[in-house]
Amino acid sequence: MTSRPIRNFLELVGILQRGVVAEKLNEALATTVETLQALPGGKGKAVITLTVEVACDQDRIDVLPAIKCKLPEDKAFARTPFWAFEGALSTQHPSQMDMWGAPRDATAPRAEPAADRA
Repeated sequence: MTSRPIRNFLELVGILQRGVVAEKLNEALATTVETLQALPGGKGKAVITLTVEVACDQDRIDVLPAIKCKLPEDKAFARTPFWAFEGALSTQHPSQMDMWGAPRDATAPRAEPAADRA
């Protein structure tokens, strides 16, 4: 039985760890696509990195794969502005504290009849 040389990188990835590396890459791709599609703004970026370390020891060559997947941060929440007020948080801007001090009359003044103006 003769050994068949491996010269194709994708073939090498497919047989690393008996196919587990290829499975993990497929899982990383599926997770990445799912995460990107779920982003609130519809925009984002992710990085899947496959590092293949190749080391030689006499006639033996060792191949060590590593997979990293960097997904976008969850932006499901937006910032909420608060202002410091009396040692606590307030949702009201300090310069607008007196803006609506008391209820005001919202009815429009009535026009006088034309006969009364003369």
